[in-house]
Amino acid sequence: MRLKIEDWLYEQKLPLETTQLLQEAIICYKGSAYKASLLFSYLFFQTVLKYRIVTAKIPEDILTSDDKLRKTLDNIDDEDKWDKAVFDVSNRQQEPRLFKINEDLRNQLNYWRNRRNDCAHAKSNIIEASTVESFWYFLQSNLPKFYFNGGRSDMLEKIKVHFTISKTPEQESPESIIEEIPVSMPESEYKKFLQELKEMLERGYGLGNAFDDQKMRFWRCLFNIQGDFVEQVIHFLMEDENTNLFRAILNYDPSSIQFFRGNAQFIRSFWYTVGLHSNVRAIIALIRQHLIPADQINESIKHLIASQAIIEPDELSSEEFRYLLENDFVSILKDYAFIGGNISSFDWANHHKKNAIIWYFKKYGFDKDVVQALYNTFSNESRHPWHLRDAIRLMFRITPELQEQYVTVCEEFEVSVVPKLIP
Repeated sequence: MRLKIEDWLYEQKLPLETTQLLQEAIICYKGSAYKASLLFSYLFFQTVLKYRIVTAKIPEDILTSDDKLRKTLDNIDDEDKWDKAVFDVSNRQQEPRLFKINEDLRNQLNYWRNRRNDCAHAKSNIIEASTVESFWYFLQSNLPKFYFNGGRSDMLEKIKVHFTISKTPEQESPESIIEEIPVSMPESEYKKFLQELKEMLERGYGLGNAFDDQKMRFWRCLFNIQGDFVEQVIHFLMEDENTNLFRAILNYDPSSIQFFRGNAQFIRSFWYTVGLHSNVRAIIALIRQHLIPADQINESIKHLIASQAIIEPDELSSEEFRYLLENDFVSILKDYAFIGGNISSFDWANHHKKNAIIWYFKKYGFDKDVVQALYNTFSNESRHPWHLRDAIRLMFRITPELQEQYVTVCEEFEVSVVPKLIP
């Protein structure tokens, strides 16, 4: 039987040496060796705290101002003294404190250290399955509270280094930094951290602009953090002032939309307001993951076609494009572009949907509605979408049979051939 603590452990981003200890504790628990299980569980807890202490950037003025703390920290590297040193650091009441925990949590620390001693020294207190389970609940509830005091600013400095090309290669993964974020600050500081991170990256750290791939990769990796932090990220990105950042993340990885499941109004506002900077793949991801209600999919396709969103059918995979084809993309495109006459709309046909229109010609050719729309648009001697005109001429030059079909259909329905379309 799989225990809840195993699922919790799987979700944590912890060093292998720590996870192995809790895995050992779980094996002991399943074998009814509860004292051994509690010992290994406590050792796991202490080792996690040790890791957080040794990886923290402790200001030099703190180390020089308190000789006792400095000596305690020195003992953390001593295999015979590290356990007591970690306990003393985490339980420390006077300033400077590395872990800013309250009195109640300090009392719990003392309680569980005593239970650990019951196991280690064969004392008379009974240690049962419920004792181990209670400690596991303690871990799940309180491990995130042991964050390094002052860690938010320290974390931002680490991120600055990550995005400084003279110190960190552009291709280096941010995962090691991201794993530290939830334990470097209290939950109450998550939103402030996200705002400071956004402002810092907008000021130009790293290559390119605020939405370059390296930065979007970092934002996308934030979704890998479990629990309350990712919820804060989601709510942060749903705020109006962060709309452009949200869209940039989806442009980088459309599958990120899955994290917004359950926010129906927000999702509708997202696809309803598609524009020039929208990623068609993000809309497809919404459809694929059933995040747009079935009775609204047709409406979303209409908005996608009518919008300024650039659609490049040849750049979509066959799997991606299938979701558009299965939801009347072709008929809606035909109705809007040709029957509705929007092929004459300058920006829409010239830039946003030029390649989608050429794709349509190559796939479905010409009929009465199409050739009539071409005549109405390009027989105008003054303003017409000339980029689309040139694209049609190039298509006819490369594929003469399409030109022949165009001329034939024009003759069949007595629609004048537009000379400027013929190369």
